[in-house]
Amino acid sequence: MKKKCNITWPNYDSIVRATRSFSGKDKYYWEVTWTGGNSIRIGVLDSTCTNYKADLWQVGWAVLGQGGSGAYVKGSQSNSSIPNFYSGEVLGFALDMEQRICTWYRNGQKVAVIFRDLPDRVWPAISNGTGPTTATTKFGLPYPKDA
Repeated sequence: MKKKCNITWPNYDSIVRATRSFSGKDKYYWEVTWTGGNSIRIGVLDSTCTNYKADLWQVGWAVLGQGGSGAYVKGSQSNSSIPNFYSGEVLGFALDMEQRICTWYRNGQKVAVIFRDLPDRVWPAISNGTGPTTATTKFGLPYPKDA
């Protein structure tokens, strides 16, 4: 079942986390369309995060858009070759919980495996980094064959 959620942040440095976690040996795919505003960070959180006023790249696993590039794990850059992304792009996340990896897609094209060795339970999450921003998420999409 497809679920769509529109998210708007009036201020900076706040995380929106999905209410459902992903765990077990299943595979999940969701997409985020960044629809405007300032910078955004997209990825996942684990159960240790308690500070939702932080920036996602500091407390979770995140890719950064506009104003930063790369993939980050809890404050440390884990992959510097991940390019910037911009407002209007569709960003896909293929999460394989059996292998505990996440593959990133940009406008329908596979970019790279961005996270490895993920914890056994994670929640999709988004944060804004420098001010007001908006995004639309879609969950329950078919898992890509090339992930």
